[in-house]
Amino acid sequence: MRISLALTIVVALLALVVVGVLGAQIIQPARALLADVSVTPDRITPNADGSDDVADIRYTLNRPARLSILFTDNQSGAQYHFRDDEARPPEAYTVQFSGVVDGFTLPGETVAGTIERRLIPDGEYTWTIEARGEG
Repeated sequence: MRISLALTIVVALLALVVVGVLGAQIIQPARALLADVSVTPDRITPNADGSDDVADIRYTLNRPARLSILFTDNQSGAQYHFRDDEARPPEAYTVQFSGVVDGFTLPGETVAGTIERRLIPDGEYTWTIEARGEG
């Protein structure tokens, strides 16, 4: 019995795809979406004295993602967004945080306009970085 040339080519191409996919998984296995996350220093005093005014936030995205970075006030529970659900390509990132976040109003405060960005109140905060895959 002879196998047709077309069938041989189709089977060979299918085998090549299977070997390629398996080889890629062995050479470069699936990695976490978000990796290598750090914030240094762990305390900032953004008062422009040249000492601990800025923190470096470092992280790596291994696939395209929607990224949020937020700070939660440990006393009041209020949350302040530094990045809010922003699209990011896969890459290693370093962003500097100086205490300035998306605009907000304080309790009882009335503002005639829109606050675009604002320094968060003094306090102790817990930082959170969230990444959601885009596909």
